[in-house]
This record gives sequence, structure tokens and C-alpha cells, in this order.
Amino acid sequence: MTRAFMLVPALFAMAFTPPQQREPLRLKRGDTIAVTSEYGGEFRIMPDGAIYGRGFGRLVLEGKTWEESESALKKALHKFVKDDEVHVLLKDIRREVVYLVGSSGHGTSELQPDMRLRQMIASATLDENADQVQLQVFRDGKKVCDTLASDLLKGDSNSSDILLKADDVITMTPVAFVRIWVTGLVGHTGQMKLPAGTDVYKALAAAGGIRSGDIETDRALQDEVHIYVRRGPETIEVPVRQDMSKPALNLESGDTLSVIPPETMRVTIGGEINKPGEFMLRGDRSLVGALTQAGGATPVGTLTNVLILRKGELYRIDASGPITNKPFPNFNLESGDLVYVQRNERTFMVMGEVAKPGKIRMRDGRTYHLADAIADSEGLSGRGTLRRISLARPDASGKMQITKYNLDEYFKDGNQAANPEIFEGDCLLVGEPKGITFGNTMQALSGAILFENISRGGRP
Repeated sequence: MTRAFMLVPALFAMAFTPPQQREPLRLKRGDTIAVTSEYGGEFRIMPDGAIYGRGFGRLVLEGKTWEESESALKKALHKFVKDDEVHVLLKDIRREVVYLVGSSGHGTSELQPDMRLRQMIASATLDENADQVQLQVFRDGKKVCDTLASDLLKGDSNSSDILLKADDVITMTPVAFVRIWVTGLVGHTGQMKLPAGTDVYKALAAAGGIRSGDIETDRALQDEVHIYVRRGPETIEVPVRQDMSKPALNLESGDTLSVIPPETMRVTIGGEINKPGEFMLRGDRSLVGALTQAGGATPVGTLTNVLILRKGELYRIDASGPITNKPFPNFNLESGDLVYVQRNERTFMVMGEVAKPGKIRMRDGRTYHLADAIADSEGLSGRGTLRRISLARPDASGKMQITKYNLDEYFKDGNQAANPEIFEGDCLLVGEPKGITFGNTMQALSGAILFENISRGGRP
């Protein structure tokens, strides 16, 4: 009995199997069928999915079932022979295979339904260095997958676990590797096998990256981490951030990659600070950073002249940059430093007909004008007026000069000259609706200045 006739019972069995229990057999490229009729013969389904013959010319059968193929041939030969003379037999089924190409030789493997790359490789013969086998899958002359066997088998690269198709070519190429050791603040410590040519940053990523509490989310703190490569007697420090304009350091077998946490130190912050006390600094050692960690200056404190006591030496630093938009001071703290935030003594006086006369403390980073001075004094009293305000300020010789302003002109007409800037040591007198003489103004301002000096204990 020929192979064609041996397949007939199987085809009839499939035809009478309930549809829910079988998958219809469909013809594919490479299969061979036999057609019985005057125009019959054996026909191989060509790469374009068709057969060619006398009477029907070109007929596409790829993807059709046996019944659909016989019906198509009967229809194509209808004007030449009777339908009952045309029968189709499955002569030969081309096996669906994938091709395996490796250093140990070549071969084929039969493709099972819905077979994926991981299933195929799991059944292949791999040695103890399987984790360093490079897998590539080629389909119709194009590469559709490129991965390490270790990643695929561990499930780390699900996107590479592709569904295989007939005639796929799988290449298995050994990859040269290096053995290194990884220690410190990484996700996975210990020995690692990596492809030859792996640089420090790729190795760090393969080890799970930097892993230690707040370091993982604090970029500034990460910048303070130290990365060292120990190679024989030599120790090489590597920047935390890769400089893309320069080639990274490639690792060699026997190297030890260590990620060291940033240095920690203790400093004490006191004076006019919101959260005085001892602080542990790690990473950012700047004075501005430490003051921020301590909550910044109190409302009566100033950052313009912060004092730092270090090993018997005293430093005075202007740390008001974040508030005043000045350049940040290039001053880093050391362990054991004592930081003292002084009281803000920059003031001016507002006297006369305001709701709250007295000394106004000038906050860091703020510019004061006449209108601000009245506002910070909680406005005018019931008898006050904006039309008669006197400003006392010393001239170059030190003599107090009095200038009168009509603040109404600023509020009504936008006259900027009627709203002058106020400086440290200025003294303002807000008059009554009725006129006030120059002598009365000088007397009142002199009394205010004298009071201010007495209250400050004669300090300049």
C-alpha cells in the first residue's frame, strides 16, 4: 500500500471526528497531493502556495482543508471532466521544522504546535556555560530575536520568548565571558559571569543597581556614592555618572566591583534656627543643605552672616543665597562643626500715627519700600495720614536729613518717587492730618532714634 493510500483512512477519520475535538488539517507549502482524473497527477504546493497543472493552470491551495482543495479542483476542471471523476489524495505532508545551527553542529527539530523559543532551547543540548550562549532567530532572512540563553531560560526576557514558525533558523553562538565579584550597595552581590567587554555601568545594572534605602530615590545622595574597581594591586575609582563623551572602563576576569556608601558626619546647628540640634549628614555636606535640613532660620534669624566654629577657627558665611538669589557659598561642612545662626539686627523705625509703631526687622531677601513699612506697622492709626510722612536718613557726613513724602501719590497715580526704598537704620514719622513743623519732626525723630539706641544697648 502506497503512502498516499495509507493517509486516506486518517483523512476519513478526521472528516468524521466532531469539530470540537479536532483542528482541521490544512495544506501548506511543500505538501504533495495526487489528483485522479484525465488532468490529474501529483502536484507539489509551491512556495507561492499554489499548484500548477493542465486544465486548471494556477490554483492556490495553501491554507485550505482537504475538502476545500477537492472542491476547488472540481470547480476548476468542471468544463473538462465530470465532478465525480475528480478526487484528491494527500500524497505527502511536509514536516514543519526549525533549523538549529551551533558550534557543535547543525540539525533540525520538528516544530510542535504553538512551540516557543524557550521550549525549543530547553530540549537542546547545552553545556555548563549555557548562560553565555547567544541565541539569534532568523525568519525569511531577517533577525527577529537576539538574547542570551540564560536570560531566556530564567524568564528574565519574556519579550524574547517568541512563537516559532516553520523554517526558522536558530543560531547558538558561545559568548566569551569574564568572571567578576560585586560587593557593596547593589541588588545582588557575589560572583557574576558577564559577556567579555562589559563595562562598569552595565555590570552595575546587571547586579541590580544601587540598592540601599533612601539612596535609591535620592539622586544627590547617589552622586556621593563611591565606585571602585580592584584589579590586582591597583584600585580604580569610577564616576557614579557615566560621561557619555568618554569610553567606560571595561571589566576583566578577576576584577572586584565595589559600591561604597557616602561618608557620614555629625554637625551641631544652633541659634535662630527652627530645628536646633545635632544632625547626621550623608552625601550633601554643604552649609546650605545642612541649614535646610534644620528647617531654616526663624523669623528673627538671618542667614547673611552664619558663624561656623571648626577646630578653634571661626568662619562667617553668607548662606542667604536660596532666599536672596545670590550665588550659593562654596563651603562644605566637616564632622564636628558647630553652626550658629545669628539674630537679625537689620531694622528700621516707624513712629507716629500708625497702628503698631516701633522697630521693623528686615527679613533676608526682601526689599522694603515706604508702603511696606506702613503695612508692616498694621496701617495708619485713626488720626494718621499718608500725605505727611517724614523719612530721616544720615547723609555722607553723618548728619540726619529729613525728606517728606506724600504716599497718596503712589497709591492714586502710581508715582514711584512717592514710595522710596527703605534701608537699615532709617526712621519714619507718620504725621497727623494737621500740619507738623520741621522742628516737631526733628524732635520726634531724635527721640525715636535715641530710644532705638538705648534699647539696643548702644550697639552700632
